[in-house]
Amino acid sequence: MDAVKTESGKKNSSFDVSIPDCSKRILGLGADANGAFCIFNGRRAHISQNFGDISYLGNMEHMRISLEKMRKSLDSEIDYVVCDMHPGYVSRTFAKGVADNIGCELVEVQHHVAHVYSCAFEHKLAKDGFVGIACDGTGYGSDRKIWGGEVFLDSIRVGSLEEQMMVGGERAIIDPRKMLFGIVRKFLSDDDICRLDMFCEREVNVLSRQADEGFNVAFTTSCGRVLDAVSAFLGVCRNRSYDGEPAIALEKYARCAKPFDLSAVIVQKDRWILDTTPLFEFIYENIDQDKKKLAATAHHYLASGLLEIARKYSSGRKIVFSGGVAYNSIISGFLQKRGVLLNRDIACGDYGISFGQCAYAGMNKGF
Repeated sequence: MDAVKTESGKKNSSFDVSIPDCSKRILGLGADANGAFCIFNGRRAHISQNFGDISYLGNMEHMRISLEKMRKSLDSEIDYVVCDMHPGYVSRTFAKGVADNIGCELVEVQHHVAHVYSCAFEHKLAKDGFVGIACDGTGYGSDRKIWGGEVFLDSIRVGSLEEQMMVGGERAIIDPRKMLFGIVRKFLSDDDICRLDMFCEREVNVLSRQADEGFNVAFTTSCGRVLDAVSAFLGVCRNRSYDGEPAIALEKYARCAKPFDLSAVIVQKDRWILDTTPLFEFIYENIDQDKKKLAATAHHYLASGLLEIARKYSSGRKIVFSGGVAYNSIISGFLQKRGVLLNRDIACGDYGISFGQCAYAGMNKGF
């Protein structure tokens, strides 16, 4: 089967990595975007090629055929099948069918927990020996909300970014101005928003009504969505034409710029929260300043704030960072310089999820 492009745009085929001796045979079936499977078998982990978005029937079929061939070549039974907990994922439905067919236990793992476990396991950390920071665009949380900027003590969520409204639901991913609208409306009037020269009066009226009525809105702690909104606010990218474009463009725009001095605002509720609204208030109040410095400030604010939360739990523990935002060189570079561990051989984005799922099952179900 031909190799496909990975999250980083490079050609990719299946590969093996060494793992600690594993007496259990574990199959992780990843997530839907950048779909892949991983099998822990003895001292090796086999990670399949990237099948792309498996919500497309053809990609799902390629993955199914490849998995069947791999299972026959291993000539061994599977003890655990592991999947993402998102109830709408094709990979979860597929995993349930595989588990039922084999007659083994199905283990569900929260998306971002799998991300941090992928990194922790690579660095041979014990399950109680790490704090994980996970940042990406979207992931189904255990509270049924959209996560994407989280801090974990093992698999327990102890911190996150502030929840922000996605006006228009998933349309706010395609049109980051809608993500921005839900944030700035916390401190600006509709008239003020009209004067931003980003929305016409009719758009503001429609979006405002949606927000007030709660029609087609969602709430998210996603780091990717915050970066998208900053990108729209600064005029870097206001229309997404490919996955991650606004945040990628913002990273390029901010590169080499020195950030303004802006301290992270962190509050304690049922968990530690890094408030992101103050970041947007700062950008609004300084919009006539150097926009590249404002873009750098956004990256620094998110990285430093999440690290501050993680350090509250890091006594005797390592801090790991994973998720799609870990491809961002500004944020990952900031964290790495301060001792945070990153993925090495395993992809930090969704292509590495299946490995993280296997790691979670192995570390929690026993090797």
